[in-house]
Amino acid sequence: MSLTNAFEAFFRSIYELIASFVGTIVTIFETIISTILSFFTGIFNMVGDVFKGVVDVVGGVSRFVLGELAPNPSLVFLARRVAAADYFGAGNIVVLLVIAAGGYIYMQQQQGRPIVPAKKTN
Repeated sequence: MSLTNAFEAFFRSIYELIASFVGTIVTIFETIISTILSFFTGIFNMVGDVFKGVVDVVGGVSRFVLGELAPNPSLVFLARRVAAADYFGAGNIVVLLVIAAGGYIYMQQQQGRPIVPAKKTN
């Protein structure tokens, strides 16, 4: 009886060893496939987030330049606002023009060019 129990235990342990080995290989392949899929999913999410960020930035800049109109200004709303001669963000545009003019003057001075050319004298 003990000899049959010994063989039974021996074959059971060999079966458990093979089952564990196969389970480990399956787990490794699942992990590799999951990692590859997560990588490509992450790339698609990153690209989507970048485009969403670009759209948010463009919307924020246009809202600043045009003035705080509405969360989603439509063309009809803009046309009514312009026709009514309502405040249309002129202060923001003036600030941007002053900053641009200052940057232009600074760049001209850095390059050594006079801002107003000297008159020719004959």
